[in-house]
Amino acid sequence: MVYSEVTQKTVDQLVSIFRTTGDFATALDACLKELVEGLKLDRALLWQIVGTTLTVTNQFSAEGHSTVPADTFLSAMAGSAIVLNFLSEFPNEQDSGVIELNNDSSAQWPPLLPVLQGFRSNLLVQLRARGIFTGIIVLQSEAERQWSNPEILTVEQVTQVLSLLISLQFDSTRLGQNAMDYKTLAKILTLFITEAESWQTIARKAVQAIADDMSFNRYWLYLYESEKLVSQFASRESIELSSNANVFVEVFKSRRPALLEPDSNEQFGSSAALVIPLLGETNEALGVFAIWQHGYKTRLTAQDQERVLWIVREFSAYLGAVRRRNS
Repeated sequence: MVYSEVTQKTVDQLVSIFRTTGDFATALDACLKELVEGLKLDRALLWQIVGTTLTVTNQFSAEGHSTVPADTFLSAMAGSAIVLNFLSEFPNEQDSGVIELNNDSSAQWPPLLPVLQGFRSNLLVQLRARGIFTGIIVLQSEAERQWSNPEILTVEQVTQVLSLLISLQFDSTRLGQNAMDYKTLAKILTLFITEAESWQTIARKAVQAIADDMSFNRYWLYLYESEKLVSQFASRESIELSSNANVFVEVFKSRRPALLEPDSNEQFGSSAALVIPLLGETNEALGVFAIWQHGYKTRLTAQDQERVLWIVREFSAYLGAVRRRNS
């Protein structure tokens, strides 16, 4: 493939960045800068799927032009609508996926209107990493303009480079997370070897390790004892299994985790919470616990959920064995 001048300059910049700092955020910013300056645009935005939202992760504005507030994001529903628009328009994962918007057509994309206003010409380009939709680039010009074929080709080429970069970023992040997750699991499994304690104490220490290592500042644990769910903290309060309106009972009975959105449950306030059953190797219900971040209106990403559930699955079987041994 013969690269355009802008694309070649972008690739040269990326090579230089990775030889010196290896910083992904700097590399993504450099891509947007080259597009804005090379195509004489006013602003470029990179929206990526972060957890359940479509979020502006990187941007570059020409001098004198407005920027988007940090951490601007679309709700899960609005983000899903944009993703579906692109997937229906470009069902083949090999398609470049470029959509031109002017003043009239911008109204067809209501979720993006706040960032499209003030720009007469917008170019939306999808990003796919290994065929998976990961985000969009929005290129913006305050002046009315016609996007030429060479310009669109340049955008497509730079998008391919960006998609590769995001794939590498994902792999790097995932490798780091895997290492941390195995470290947490190893810490938990040593409890079964070194601790001559009850299964209840081991369960409490395991849940505390998960919360600490994943930066959750609140957790709660109930274990199944004497036909009830009993708190493993000083209060030793218990919940009758007939309390069907209780989320801990619901999760315990269903044996399925529950994700509670902020403000959806009085117990967790404005924080999202993940409530997870503890299941032994024969699928016997051992208890249930919750983790959340108190004092922050946070949402749990799909990656956070996946990591916690993986660790829990791995150590729960051992917990069931210790319980049977202690009984």
